[in-house]
Parts: sequence; C-alpha cells; structure tokens
Amino acid sequence: MQYTLLVSNVGDAPSYGSYTVTDNPPTGLTVTAISGGQNWTCDLASRSCTPVQQGIIPPGGSAQPITVTADVAINAPADFINQATVSGGGDSTPGNNTASDPTHTTGPDLRLTKTHLNDFYQGQLRAGYELRVTNVGESEPTGNITITENPPAGMTIVEMGAFIGWSCNTSTRTCTAPPVGYTTPLTVTVNVSPTAAANLTNTATVSTAGDTNHTNDTASDPTVITPASPDLTITKSHVGNFARGQQGVQYTLLVSNVGDAPQLRLLHRHR
Repeated sequence: MQYTLLVSNVGDAPSYGSYTVTDNPPTGLTVTAISGGQNWTCDLASRSCTPVQQGIIPPGGSAQPITVTADVAINAPADFINQATVSGGGDSTPGNNTASDPTHTTGPDLRLTKTHLNDFYQGQLRAGYELRVTNVGESEPTGNITITENPPAGMTIVEMGAFIGWSCNTSTRTCTAPPVGYTTPLTVTVNVSPTAAANLTNTATVSTAGDTNHTNDTASDPTVITPASPDLTITKSHVGNFARGQQGVQYTLLVSNVGDAPQLRLLHRHR
C-alpha cells in the first residue's frame, strides 16, 4: 500500500533552511520504500527525506509529494494510524507538524459450524458430524485453512474427509484446505463408547493466517447419548408337516433386534 506525504507552507513567510520529513509507521506496517523524486534525498532506514537543496516553500505553496510504500503484516490490526512529521525550515508553529492518516485493513473472518442428525447411542459405530466453514470477513483468506477436531472422552474419530477441497489426517484430527475449496462440507465420523456419558460436546476449531475475529473460530455441538437398548426377539418356524417316525426334522430360529441400538455382546447358544 502507499501513502502520499505533502509538505505545505501555511504561514505568511517563505520557509528557510533545510527541513526533514519522517514517516512513523505503527506496528503491523513496514515501510519498504520512500521516494520524493528529484527534489528529495530519502533514506529508507530512517524513513526520512530532506530537500536536495534549501527547498524554499513560499507562503501557500507545497513541496513535491513524497510517496511511502509499505507492507501490511498478516496479523495487523483492523484499524491503525500512520503518522508523519516535518521539522526544520524555520517553522514557527510546530503544533501542525504531524499528520495522522487512519487506515482500515481488511481480512478474512472464518466462522465454523458443526451439526449432527438425531441422538447418538452408547456403542454406536460411525456416527457423523458435519463441519462447514464460511467467511464473513471483508476479504478472502490468502493462506491455508486448518480445522482441528477435539472429540470428548467417550468418542473416537475414525474418519475425516470431504469429496473435494480438504486433505485430512485422522491421526492428528486435522484437515487442511487451500484458500479455494474450503467451503466444501467436511464429514467427521466417530465411534461412541459403550460407556459414554449421557451428554457429550464435540468441539472443533478453524484457523488461517490473518483471521480478524477469533470469537467464531470454535464450534461446539452438544450431543445426547442414549443408553444402548437393544431388544432381541426370536421366532421359530418349520416347513410342511412332519411324519411320525421321521428323523432329522428341522426348525429355523431367527433372532431379530427390534430395539433402537445394536446388540453389543456375544450371544451364547445352549443346546
């Protein structure tokens, strides 16, 4: 970005002697070049310029403009003030020798949401959450976007992924996307412990360089965990009629679960 510095004489007499213009950038702004054309000698290290000659400025007149080029840090504040000063030249009223330029910077503001469908139950396998990232900031991110899952005790992540956009590592519970494609929904698959508590909250965070607001970077999804309650039934049937004295007749036994959770323990059959 660039600033323009203009030294003017608002007095009733010409300036005399040399004078110096100095730029004083705030934290988050780094001056990379300072130039005033052929009438100025400028030094980047001190961010200052002095006239090549005496540089007399008549009443109501102005010197040649100075251009200050600066880089904005990725973690710069949203609003800052860049100041510059002029000194010397026989100035008799130093109260107006400082110029302040309020500057607004834009950046991404990523917001993470997490949702699930229905209650989970103890011992459930491959229950699912959906994560979505949206940008409510003033500009798009310029670096990679990372989501980190933080499952509670009683949940184990078994898979993370999306059709496009995201590259996931289940062992580190992280997914990364470039500045394009990060809006694709991300699925997190978990197994629920047979002894999980009745209420669990799964959280995740999103991060990217230059995010201007961290209050919406974490998504928490309270989840009800119902007790495992399988309900096993058994039916017995045969085909046709049996004859007296017939051997090796067969019955078919069918065990069904009409409950709302899978049967988690081994069934023992006794004869």
